Amino acid sequence: MTIEKHKNRYDVRKAVIKLFWILLIVLLLLGNLVMVLNNRMLGVARPYILSVRFTLSLEDADRQEFERSMLESAGTWDFDCILVLGAKVKPSGDLSSVLQDRCEVGVAAYKLGAAPKLLLSGDHGTVGYDEVSAMQAYAEAQGVPPQDIFLDHAGFSTYDSMVRAKEVFGAERILIVTQPFHLSRAVYIARSIGLDAYGMGSDLRNYGPYSTVFNELREIAARAKDSFYVNVWKPAPKYRGESIDLGGDGRITHEER
Repeated sequence: MTIEKHKNRYDVRKAVIKLFWILLIVLLLLGNLVMVLNNRMLGVARPYILSVRFTLSLEDADRQEFERSMLESAGTWDFDCILVLGAKVKPSGDLSSVLQDRCEVGVAAYKLGAAPKLLLSGDHGTVGYDEVSAMQAYAEAQGVPPQDIFLDHAGFSTYDSMVRAKEVFGAERILIVTQPFHLSRAVYIARSIGLDAYGMGSDLRNYGPYSTVFNELREIAARAKDSFYVNVWKPAPKYRGESIDLGGDGRITHEER
């Protein structure tokens, strides 16, 4: 009986060790695959990201520097819209620092003439949480006419925002605004689905070490996921909705306030 117990324990330990090595090999293979996908995404997007850098003094934005970067990177700047991607809104309704900077840069690019319209895309999945209307209010406070602001209330993910920009709003050529950690993925998705997309960074401040590390780690997994989306699965966005003409009046997408 004792010998049998020892044998069973030995078999269990042997099975656990074998399982450990299998899992380790699988994790290493997956890790290498994720790094390959990440490097490919970064490499594809890099040439389409404008070199211009803004600061917190956006009212002093250098038009010549902006034009130089635009012409060097995009060749021309006849974009259909400036697509500003959503991020966290505080319970008070105020924009988080990340989202405020995205809106600041998007408005600055609009005022410098990059595109005639802003397309603000974010999460408005519930009555109590509304990124896009908060972004709208901020843009209007900065002097953007309401008719030039379009809202995409169903931008629940970067992938959805890009697909909807193309299929719902009819965009063909866009300038994407978000922080650099996010920008390569956004540009890659957009170009992979047929948009002539360029990117502009909105890193106007230091967001702190915790935020930086969290965002960078999250992006590693998100890049792998979206590589699968655009190259293999190609899912429809969560909501599609009726077509909206970016050449029209953006107020048709606004909600009463």
